Amino acid sequence: MNWTENYGNDCWQTLFYENHDNPRMVSKIDPSGRFRVQVAKLLAMLQLTLKGTPFIFQGQELGAVNKSFKDIHQIQDVESIGLYHELLDGGMDEKSAFSKILAGTRDHARTVMQWNNTENSGFSSNTPWIIGDGDEAYCNAAEQMENPASVLKFYQNLIALRKGHKVLIYGDVCFIKPKRKNYFAYTRELNKDKYAVECNLSANPLKRSMKWDHLVLSNYEGNDEILQAYEARIYRL
Repeated sequence: MNWTENYGNDCWQTLFYENHDNPRMVSKIDPSGRFRVQVAKLLAMLQLTLKGTPFIFQGQELGAVNKSFKDIHQIQDVESIGLYHELLDGGMDEKSAFSKILAGTRDHARTVMQWNNTENSGFSSNTPWIIGDGDEAYCNAAEQMENPASVLKFYQNLIALRKGHKVLIYGDVCFIKPKRKNYFAYTRELNKDKYAVECNLSANPLKRSMKWDHLVLSNYEGNDEILQAYEARIYRL
């Protein structure tokens, strides 16, 4: 918000959450996985409606999450392996040391792209560098391409909306700042074209602050006065 409001139109931001050196953003927000799809779509809504160039890391457009590695022998990240042995040398037990490195290992973002639900996620007929955990059975590109309610389709809809309306690329951003925790909203305006985005950044239902109509897209069905857990909506004003 600070960069958007204070750097002016001569500054152009890079908009990103994930890269090959960090765990998955969906898992950082919702480690339980209960709201996996909703959080993934919320993140997409923010990234593709704010000012700047979005960078989407492989798997993010599917709602990829951290892997359920079982022991240190499944880890390839040199930094994580080194830290693990440092913790053991310092007196920590194996279970606690592994739990600590699992929270931040880079290998969460270095597993193969989950193209389909076949062996090795359709990535290769050979054994991958880092073994997956079976998540491809629930999250893969082939199935999401056929599912209109998938995370991938949500990304495609947002990209099409952004490309079709310059206001979502070049428009001014105005953040709406009610004194309410976890409510996040802003407008984009260019000439006579105007959109508004409102989000619930928590797992608890939240009453809407604004009275916008003409809903364009949401990660939930319906348009009532309550924002559901991690709900994100965009309106045309």
